Amino acid sequence: MSLVWTAHRRRCTCHLGPEQRPNDGTFGFSLLETVVALVTGTIVVTLCVHAFLSLWLAQNAVLQRSEDDAMWASLSRVLRIDGHAAAEATLSFGGLNLQEADGTGYRYEVNKSGQYVRIESGGGTSVIAVDVRSVTVQQSGGTVHLQVTFQDGTTKELFVCTLAGNLQQNTGVSS
Repeated sequence: MSLVWTAHRRRCTCHLGPEQRPNDGTFGFSLLETVVALVTGTIVVTLCVHAFLSLWLAQNAVLQRSEDDAMWASLSRVLRIDGHAAAEATLSFGGLNLQEADGTGYRYEVNKSGQYVRIESGGGTSVIAVDVRSVTVQQSGGTVHLQVTFQDGTTKELFVCTLAGNLQQNTGVSS
């Protein structure tokens, strides 16, 4: 018993041997039909792969955006709470120093790992946000303006009015 491939008269079939060739006039697939099927299959597979990659990239973009939003929520919440309680705000060497009325002091800065950290004056460091490229801090009176740039290029801004700024605005005292 041997396999014999035949290709004649638009016919491409496989038989087990010369003694078992059908003689009933049936035809197999033509070369044109085979090429059309291969091209159609290739197009379908290409479209499926493209759709999968597009969905995967979109999912990663949504996850990155969600992570940035979570980091921003954490950073802005902590800075608002500490900023509103701060009796004094100073800038030094790219960082923000807040001194609260009860004497507790905090320094905010971006470390080498791209984390925005809060360092308490008596000891202790808290990571407020990760994937931070830079933070630009400006101070005008009792208002602190922060511009935070994340690793993916997203930039967000925060304005915080300190307790000292509120006291100066309410009493009319200027420093």
